Amino acid sequence: MKKYKIFKCILLLLFIAIKSHAQLPTFNFTLTATNETCQGNGKLDFQVTGTNPSATMIFTVYRLPDVTTPFRTLSANSLTGLGAGNYRVIAKQVLGTQENTQQRDATILDQRILLEFNMSQSDASACSNNGIITVTVTSGNPTGYEIFSGPITRPIQTSNVFTNLVAGSYVVRVHDACGAVSRSHTLIIPEYISNGITILTT
Repeated sequence: MKKYKIFKCILLLLFIAIKSHAQLPTFNFTLTATNETCQGNGKLDFQVTGTNPSATMIFTVYRLPDVTTPFRTLSANSLTGLGAGNYRVIAKQVLGTQENTQQRDATILDQRILLEFNMSQSDASACSNNGIITVTVTSGNPTGYEIFSGPITRPIQTSNVFTNLVAGSYVVRVHDACGAVSRSHTLIIPEYISNGITILTT
């Protein structure tokens, strides 16, 4: 009888231990947003603590106001390539048939500075290559300038001034800090025409 009671106690303790081990703890979930500074470079980072070591984490991302159709479902701890907007993430801890969740919302702000520029010129003289194109950036963070089409082309340079150009039609491209390419502009440098007046000296 005594051995039977001991056996029952052992079984009870074992059952409690198994149940305790299998039970899912309430976990902590932190959601961090990185704002969009270039096209589609926003990011969401997921951090969880206090989970069961044997459990699997699943993150379901919604782009608000749509909370019906998931935008993404993943097990990784971050999601990149996002545009500005409001997001909701549901973190689910799964172990066998057990699961529990935590929910957080975050906003990715649009902090892009669009690249805009205009151009001015100094005309080329007849039969000469002294034309000049000056690029003036009115918005954005330029990193380089190039002439990729025209009688003379120039590779990417840090200066916003192109010199020693002959008359013709040029297409100038400006690169910004995101590696993007701005709208291209075509500018004509007309050939300088003399006024035909000749001054004679004796």
